[in-house]
Amino acid sequence: ASHRVADLIAAGKSIVLLGAPGAGKSTARREAASVCGVCRETRAPTGECWVVDASMELGGDGAEAHPSLHPAERYPAGGGKSLHTAMVEVLCNVTPAAMVVDELRDSDAAKAAAAVGNHGVQLIATAHAETLAELVNNKAMAPVLGDFEECTLSDREAMRRSGAQRWGNFSKVRNQRIGEATFDAVVELRPPSCSREDSWRVILDVNGAIDAIVEKQPPTKVAWTTLSSLVPF
Repeated sequence: ASHRVADLIAAGKSIVLLGAPGAGKSTARREAASVCGVCRETRAPTGECWVVDASMELGGDGAEAHPSLHPAERYPAGGGKSLHTAMVEVLCNVTPAAMVVDELRDSDAAKAAAAVGNHGVQLIATAHAETLAELVNNKAMAPVLGDFEECTLSDREAMRRSGAQRWGNFSKVRNQRIGEATFDAVVELRPPSCSREDSWRVILDVNGAIDAIVEKQPPTKVAWTTLSSLVPF
């Protein structure tokens, strides 16, 4: 899985970074912004990469953004401006090719992120979760996961999905995804104390993994990569 994440960024794929506090999400997001900025200058889809820095932790609180973000442009969302408001402003006023944003924490930010993706803009973000399963269980994040609706299965289909051996030993009411996820890949960062030190878990089939989690099945198309994979050149 060498250079897996950098290859995804260069290909214009949208990525969400997940992990516990201290796992390195902010560092990874800052490096991803720089890599994305370079890629959008030199490779299709070309255009500007904008960093929506509501917390000021990526580019600092000075008038000039931290050099580590170069060549991406920073859109400082200070003065109490919400993340979702800043995202919509960038989307409407700048027409970016790519956008790197602060942590998605609430439904407003998730809806704005989904709108960014629906406009064909590459999106790189972090979210308030350690794993994709935790993200799926957070109802506020449903807009970036394709949204969900309840459906009633037939007895035979409910029995098949649950693996029940006899009638009546299953639930017919299930949640199902009704749209496409905003992100093309999910990266779960492992903290240094993890048994797989300096490793990331990369989920490449996001829609399939979401469906598997809803159905309580193991996700497919998972790769392991290392912290050095953000450096493609």
